[in-house]
Amino acid sequence: ERARRERDAFAQQEFYAQTGVLAGQAVQH
Repeated sequence: ERARRERDAFAQQEFYAQTGVLAGQAVQH
C-alpha cells in the first residue's frame, strides 16, 4: 500500500512537472 502511494505521488509529480513546462512555454509564446 505504501509503495503504491509513493508511486502515485511520483506519477503526480511527473504530471505536474510536464504540464508546468507546457504552461511555461505557452506563457513565453
